[in-house]
Amino acid sequence: MVTSYVEGRVRVRDKALNRSSTITALKESLLKYKGIIKVTENRRVGSLLVIYDRAVTGIRKIMAIIAGYLNTSGTLNKVTASIKRSGKAFRRAINIGMLSALLASIVAAIVGSKGMHVIAGTGFLALFAMHFYRHKEMVFA
Repeated sequence: MVTSYVEGRVRVRDKALNRSSTITALKESLLKYKGIIKVTENRRVGSLLVIYDRAVTGIRKIMAIIAGYLNTSGTLNKVTASIKRSGKAFRRAINIGMLSALLASIVAAIVGSKGMHVIAGTGFLALFAMHFYRHKEMVFA
């Protein structure tokens, strides 16, 4: 089961990951693929953290590998699909918000409304900070 997902980082938890042989084999298999940066396991709770370069590989490929070891492909595919939809909607909302705030700031500057310019600029910077945080792995790669 996916317990945490951000583009470039996914955490999976399953009882099968408590077994040393399963988690070791899965970790070795994941590290063979291009784009997988780091795989960290926690055998005590049966958790696996995968950090990957989303420019090279995607969540679907990683989840397919994990599903092969955990024999839960149907569940993982449903979770992956819902994650992709929610992440795409959030990313789109941030991008539209940044564009709107930037346009509002420019219009306010043109008409001479200093207060509105500052408010719109602050909104743009807040949205940009969220955008930058989501894409920080690509910037600092």
